[in-house]
Amino acid sequence: MSIQADIRAKALRNCIATIGEEGFFDAYFRLLHGIALVDQCMIFRYGDGVVRCLLSRNFGSVVKGNSAAQKYLSEGFRDDPLLAHIDQLKENEAATLWGKECREDMAPAYRKAFFNKVGLLDKTAVLLRQGGDAYCVNFYRKTGCITFDMPGEPDKHFWTILAQICLTHLRLTAVADGLGPLAILSEKERQICSGILQGRKTEQIAADCGIAHSTAITYRRRAYAKLGISSRTALFVVCGKG
Repeated sequence: MSIQADIRAKALRNCIATIGEEGFFDAYFRLLHGIALVDQCMIFRYGDGVVRCLLSRNFGSVVKGNSAAQKYLSEGFRDDPLLAHIDQLKENEAATLWGKECREDMAPAYRKAFFNKVGLLDKTAVLLRQGGDAYCVNFYRKTGCITFDMPGEPDKHFWTILAQICLTHLRLTAVADGLGPLAILSEKERQICSGILQGRKTEQIAADCGIAHSTAITYRRRAYAKLGISSRTALFVVCGKG
């Protein structure tokens, strides 16, 4: 095993050890961006004719990543070439497409909207069907980086495991229900942001959560930092409610 492969294996074990815990996304994002050189991760669920975003994270620009996710949900998913592969999946079946396998079927308009404008070059997609729903876990690299299918890069098995780890965490923590950007927050941080999105003041949210107003402000500040925003207005925008 090479040194880099050993580093990836250790990071995977660390992520697995934190599944279901608050520190999971800290470990997961360190592995994605710091070790696997992923610049953006998006997870979508398809079921009953509805597409939901379970996770959106662009490590260069949180707002840019969330904007791309909202555009995909509103119109872009209809032109996603991966839909044909998703339709072919059987229950409990998984498929991983990387590099050229993802790039070659993209229409020019789709690539322009979801790659060129966001500064992305390449992606690997892990497709799974479980419980009647289909899931697509997308890992992206930005322009100027090496592609996923270059010699020496992790194989498909690595990306499949990486996708399964995150989906397992989302299911165990009961957040696989379309929280989108809020999925990366702690439970308290999500409660504060959800209250804000409902139009409630921080004082009211704090009282409902049984915490001090100052504590609620601290959770709000931490949530905004993770989301890459600094205001209530920006929260509505990144959550597609602006």
